[in-house]
Amino acid sequence: MTVGNLAVVLVGGRIGSWPARSVVAVNLELAVVEETFPTAAHLVDRIERARWPTGSRCPYCNTRHASRIKTELRHHCNYCNTSFSVTTGTFLHGSRLDPRKWLVAVGLRLVTLPDVSARALAVAAGVNRNTACRMLNKVGRGRHEDAAFLTLLVELLYEEELL
Repeated sequence: MTVGNLAVVLVGGRIGSWPARSVVAVNLELAVVEETFPTAAHLVDRIERARWPTGSRCPYCNTRHASRIKTELRHHCNYCNTSFSVTTGTFLHGSRLDPRKWLVAVGLRLVTLPDVSARALAVAAGVNRNTACRMLNKVGRGRHEDAAFLTLLVELLYEEELL
């Protein structure tokens, strides 16, 4: 519904009003992703199987001599003695945000609505507007710097029928 230059829409189960240019029919929400992947560990495991089909590989020394750290979502390389995760060397490297929220951001920014606003993403992913803005910027930069990893995430969204 549009009132003047504002649009009132239902996004992520909450009603919000944004400038009319940012109106989206958001069908990818955090709740939908959480149904498919109940914990972050489920999503990380799925990404690991897609990124490393023959087993984990250290991004620093490129060997397969790595073992999983059971208390974290990380691996330990027995050759160069470093720890790494599935996001090491990608645009998500160093992010402390739940990977399921990143999946929502990637789906909205690259597939559902390329010009999604930070406010709409904030509601859909359940994060602060400033965090959503940073997520949009990182996904946008990732399109140019890390297209292979983004393609993997988009394929995961389609395989799990979230889009």
